[in-house]
Amino acid sequence: MIEVKNVSKRFDNLVVLDDVSFQVKEAQLVVILGPSGTGKTVLLKSIIGLQGLDQGDVIFDGVSVHNNKGNHHLYDIRRKIGFVFQGTALFDSLNVCDNIALPLIEHTKFKNNEIRDRVCEILSIIGLTGKAGRIFS
Repeated sequence: MIEVKNVSKRFDNLVVLDDVSFQVKEAQLVVILGPSGTGKTVLLKSIIGLQGLDQGDVIFDGVSVHNNKGNHHLYDIRRKIGFVFQGTALFDSLNVCDNIALPLIEHTKFKNNEIRDRVCEILSIIGLTGKAGRIFS
């Protein structure tokens, strides 16, 4: 579970996040939607510990993202979260299927057929079943 508790972040005089709180339960799908410049990326970076906070905390599976000593816990937290940044964050030398499979190959002990099945499932969920072989350019 992810719990965002009273999170606030400002950049100089610009308040980007103002006392934001919510929970995401296991297997729950949440969409963060809004116009450009409303703090979506700052919020997501805060959840994974890439952005510091002025106030509040993020609790991931019972572990504080921001109020722990040192950053050793962040690696364990980030291994449980999938994220892709805006812009060209995919490997343009790999096709869609291989971009999705790469973290499964690198960070799990799944067998090849399990990876293939998971990639097919993900492509189906996001509506890209017919695009598995497409190369990004």
